[in-house]
Amino acid sequence: MAESLDGFEDRCRGFLIGTAVGDAMGVPLEGRPPCEGIAPDTFWDGFLPLPDDASEAPGLTSDDTQLVALTMLAFESDGGFDPATLAHSMCRAFKRGENRGWGLGTYLAIARIVHEGATWRTCACGDGDAGNGPAMRAGPIGIWPWESPEEMVRAAVAAARITHLDGRSSGGAVAVAAAHRYLLEAEGFSRSEFVDAVCDAAAAQSSVLAVKLSSSFEGDNVSSVLADLSRLGPGPVDPRTRRSGISGYVVPSVAAALWLFARSPDDPQESLGRAMLAGGDTDTVGSIIGGLTGTLNGYGIWPDRFATNVRNHGNLLRIADAFADACRRFAGSAAPRGDAAPAEITTGLDRHGDRREEASVQKRKVVVYSMTHCPMCAGVKEFLKERGIEFTERNVEDDKEARAEFDTYGFRGTPLTVIDGEPVLGFERAKLEELLGS
Repeated sequence: MAESLDGFEDRCRGFLIGTAVGDAMGVPLEGRPPCEGIAPDTFWDGFLPLPDDASEAPGLTSDDTQLVALTMLAFESDGGFDPATLAHSMCRAFKRGENRGWGLGTYLAIARIVHEGATWRTCACGDGDAGNGPAMRAGPIGIWPWESPEEMVRAAVAAARITHLDGRSSGGAVAVAAAHRYLLEAEGFSRSEFVDAVCDAAAAQSSVLAVKLSSSFEGDNVSSVLADLSRLGPGPVDPRTRRSGISGYVVPSVAAALWLFARSPDDPQESLGRAMLAGGDTDTVGSIIGGLTGTLNGYGIWPDRFATNVRNHGNLLRIADAFADACRRFAGSAAPRGDAAPAEITTGLDRHGDRREEASVQKRKVVVYSMTHCPMCAGVKEFLKERGIEFTERNVEDDKEARAEFDTYGFRGTPLTVIDGEPVLGFERAKLEELLGS
């Protein structure tokens, strides 16, 4: 990467909090037709309450922020990105009922793993289902310090294919990832260079998406560009004006987000305001714009009335900091970079969402989340050592990255032993023996 990692943590925070800000701003307006007669700065005073539940505090985020955070946690400092880890996390959320707002393609794909015995390689929706879920969660893939653009593309495509096989969805993911990579590597923002970066990246996956991105970037009138994009999918329609909102189809939503960001890269009041006025899939379009804005400008671009009022603000900061730290260690390591090409990854998920070996016998991955003064933690570690089981210990008191990872499992207390993705709380000898095959 061209920039040093000084200030990198700030930009990771800016990215994830920006994703959440754009998401939370769009949640109350999601699924509604375009707004008429309202200025973009109307939305800059603070989050709106939910129209159907005024008791819910403003700042609620959706699956957009949830799945971006899970993607950040699927990276490991010694091996890059693992699609199986992301798929496993999505399965865990699904089984807990934490799937509100998931797009139909994402929901069905993960349901196939949980209920039908599919693996992450075989569960995705086929050609013809071109949702924007892969693009929405692709930001972390662009931020990760790959040694080459080709590595980034392979990872973005692998992540997309967990849920969507359509080339347009993969193209949207690669375009968004390339946008973030450009923002981190460029010395200052150039609209023409940004346009070239995203259009070139999309073209290798989907000519349809690349052509629409290119034609949209040629326009300079907000109303005309957004009206053209709104005709590309079944967005909500205003019965008076017959104008449609931006649909969740990947082509119009990604094009709208990239176009609005490029028009006002350091002015989220304008870019996010225009996205809210456009209607339709406001939370996803807003989250992509917010993420890009934060990557470019850092955490300080977000006023406190937004940044500190998004749901789970503190946990999001911990995830962002842990991700930044993993990036630093990966960039400074001599270890080989992870190759996310699906054909070279051998771990998958069984019907219960548990990671299992597929084609060949491999050494199990065992992680013990522990605390310093924890007798049961000592018992679990001794149990593993007696059986010659190699494991990684993660102290959740001393390591903020370990704490962020631990929190995603939803348990309280230690030890938490994770064997090939299956969590075991406490010192459950019989369960550990079952999972270890001993």
